[in-house]
Amino acid sequence: MINNNVIWVNTSSLIFNPLWVDKTINNSWEYSCLMTEVSVYGIQLPIEVSVDNVVINGNKRLKIAIDLKMEKVPIILYQDDKLNDLITSSFKPSDLVKILEVFDSKYGLKYSTRYNKKKLPKVIISLRLFLIGSNERISQIYQLKEYSKQVRKSYSFETNEIWDQLDSFNISLDEGIERMKDLFERKTTINFSLENKMVA
Repeated sequence: MINNNVIWVNTSSLIFNPLWVDKTINNSWEYSCLMTEVSVYGIQLPIEVSVDNVVINGNKRLKIAIDLKMEKVPIILYQDDKLNDLITSSFKPSDLVKILEVFDSKYGLKYSTRYNKKKLPKVIISLRLFLIGSNERISQIYQLKEYSKQVRKSYSFETNEIWDQLDSFNISLDEGIERMKDLFERKTTINFSLENKMVA
C-alpha cells in the first residue's frame, strides 16, 4: 500500500533496470492482469529505484505506467546504507558465487571495483549489493571462491563437503572460510616440504 515514505515522480524520469529483459510480456496473462489492476486501482506497490532513478524492483509496473500514459508513479528510494541491512539468507553461498560471476563476466565488476573505479552505472553496484546483502558478504564470498579454487584439485572431497555444509546453512560463511583456509595452508605446507626434499 502507498504510505508516507513514498515519493511521486514523473514516469519519464525513471530508467528501466539494465539487467531486466522485456520478454514480450505484453501478451502474457500475468502482465494483462497486472495492467487491469493498475488501471483500476493505480500502482499500489511503489517502484523501488536507486538514487540515480534506475529501477531496482518494478520494471513491469513502470512499463504498465508508460503504456497507460500515467504521468506520475510512486517510488521508494533505496540508499546504499539501507542495502547493507538487507538479509539475503535465501541465497545459498554457491548461488552467491554464481551471481558475482555474472557481474564479473558481464560488467567486469570484480571485488576491487566495488568503489566504482570503472565508472559503471551506479545501479550495477547497488544491485550487486542488493543481491549479496552487504560489502562484508561480498568480501566473504570472494574469499570462499578464491580458497576453493586453490584447494579443489588437491582436496576435492573436503572442498565439496564444505560447500555442501555452507549451502545447507549448517556452517557460517566465516566457518567455511576458516576451513577452506586450513586446506589451503595444509596444501601450501605439503608443497613447501616437497620442494625442499627435491632441492636436498
